[in-house]
Amino acid sequence: MGAAISLSPWSVVAPTYLAGEVRTILRDWMEVHHPKLVGLWDWPRYRLFGRCFVCGRLIVLHSPWRLFICERTPLPIEITEKGRERIESEVVPVSHAHIA
Repeated sequence: MGAAISLSPWSVVAPTYLAGEVRTILRDWMEVHHPKLVGLWDWPRYRLFGRCFVCGRLIVLHSPWRLFICERTPLPIEITEKGRERIESEVVPVSHAHIA
């Protein structure tokens, strides 16, 4: 037997290749019209599904004390040579001659 064909309009699935584009359009619109709601939009994804940069656990599994500790732990980030060159090219030295 062949596959049954459904004529129901609810059986049509939206193409998945548009999902990212629609999300970007919606996000751009939110940033322009309701910038304060963007944080509210991102919070569940961060809090429920995000991972801790320090210990790697899900953020939702952190106790308040563990979250307190992880938020105050320095991240092991190093500035590369290319980054140092970029910083040196962008930073303008401040003259302290005017301060007496």
